[in-house]
Amino acid sequence: MINMISPDEGVSGSSSDLINIICQTSKPSDIILILMDILKDNKSHLTVVIAALEVLVVLLRDDFDYCNKNANVLETCLKIVEIIQENHNNMDVIMPSIAVMLAMRDKNFDGTMKALVFLRSNQLTLIRKLFS
Repeated sequence: MINMISPDEGVSGSSSDLINIICQTSKPSDIILILMDILKDNKSHLTVVIAALEVLVVLLRDDFDYCNKNANVLETCLKIVEIIQENHNNMDVIMPSIAVMLAMRDKNFDGTMKALVFLRSNQLTLIRKLFS
């Protein structure tokens, strides 16, 4: 029998299964904090950054505790903008980064808007450009 699944699809499926198991045993907020640490420590490993961003989007969509704290939203917003600035020509990074910002906005609009106030002018211009 011929295997019709590419190695990448197999890894992706295994990753999804692993994330689902982890989410069943841990609170999403705890996992989000771990992912934020990963994003801080692995800026030069784009594969890790992209994977962390994609998982972060899923967790933020399902989590209320993390997003209800404005300090968390601010920290995440600042980290995401930093990542976007460093990878402003890489759509594989930009798309999940935008999805993270939108997920936070959907859970805590006021907190996300307050976080945007802390951005420098050049950061805000970049964000505005990407969102338009």
